[in-house]
Amino acid sequence: MDNKELYQFLITLDHKTNLFKNIGPFGIQTQDKIKPYIKNKPLLTPDGRKFLDILHSESKLFVKITDPSQKGILLEEYDELQKAIQQGSWKDACIKIGGILEYLLTKWLQNKSVTPSQISSNKKVKKWKDVSFHKMIEFYMNNSRKYIDEIGTYTDWNLVKNILKDYRNYIHLLKYEKRVKQGGFLRKEEFERIYPIFQEILKKF
Repeated sequence: MDNKELYQFLITLDHKTNLFKNIGPFGIQTQDKIKPYIKNKPLLTPDGRKFLDILHSESKLFVKITDPSQKGILLEEYDELQKAIQQGSWKDACIKIGGILEYLLTKWLQNKSVTPSQISSNKKVKKWKDVSFHKMIEFYMNNSRKYIDEIGTYTDWNLVKNILKDYRNYIHLLKYEKRVKQGGFLRKEEFERIYPIFQEILKKF
């Protein structure tokens, strides 16, 4: 397929699917700008290329998640995470990372037939909503050899625990105020420490 054919394909695709609709009319170069269809002449604008790069990267996410509803939720949250990163909203980004990891860890534990009471060491605890994120992390860390680091190493999840174990407290302002007074923050520094580990863990799902 030469550049002219590719250009015609992109235009047709855009008309039929509105693929570039959410980034405005600047996803595809105009015909005048790419004539005479020189080899290797860019057909997409920087915005268009960035948009397709995001679609490409998202197509590689959560490949082991077969439930369409679960995958849809995760992709939506991941998209919101990327928006927070672009805006420099580091606290929001860290909260999103915590939410995604807690969801993935909970589903993974359920698939392993682990019960909430096993994690909490309290037989009265029957529901997952009553199990704290850091307790789930500690359970996995204590059993990481048993599971052969199936969803990440002990070290990976230890860092998650140290930075994000109480991420929910940053959602509620009264609890957030308390964390700030104690010297706890979710800033760019924390984000830059946790994001590479987060990306590595995602590859396991």
